[in-house]
Amino acid sequence: MLEKEYPKELFYQVFTGDLNHAQRMENEGFVTSGLVTVDTKVTFPELFIHFTNKADNLLLPTPESEKAREIQRVKTGEYHLLNITGVKNTDKKAAVEYTIEVRNRTPFAKLHKKPLIDKQQKTRTAYFIKYDDGWRLDKTEGLEYLLE
Repeated sequence: MLEKEYPKELFYQVFTGDLNHAQRMENEGFVTSGLVTVDTKVTFPELFIHFTNKADNLLLPTPESEKAREIQRVKTGEYHLLNITGVKNTDKKAAVEYTIEVRNRTPFAKLHKKPLIDKQQKTRTAYFIKYDDGWRLDKTEGLEYLLE
C-alpha cells in the first residue's frame, strides 16, 4: 500500500502576485537562469512573477482555491520509498515505520526553508486501520495510535 503513495512530488507555493516572492525569485537567480520573469513595476492586481517556457516541466497542477489567490505550485523534488524498517500491529491497527529519500531536486528546491538535499533520508510512520474489506492507509496524518 505504501508503494502506491511513492514517488511523491515535493512542491513549493509561489505567490505570483506577491512583491516579496518576486524579489526572492530574483535573489535566488531564477530570473537569470531563465525560469521566471519578474516585473516589479506593475500594480495590483497584475502579477509580478511569470514563469517561462523553460519552467513548464516544473509547474504542477494547482488547486483552484490556490489559483484564486494567485498561487502556482512548482516542483522542488521527489520523495522515494526506500524500505520498511518496522511494523507494530494489533488485530485492527498497525504502525509501519519506513524510510524515504529525497531525489530529483529541481532548481526551485532553494525555496524551501529547510535545505532539500538529494539522497537525504528521513524516517516516517504510516498508520493503517483494518476494516471488513481489509487494511486501509489512514491519511489523516498526525494521529498517534496506541497499539495494544
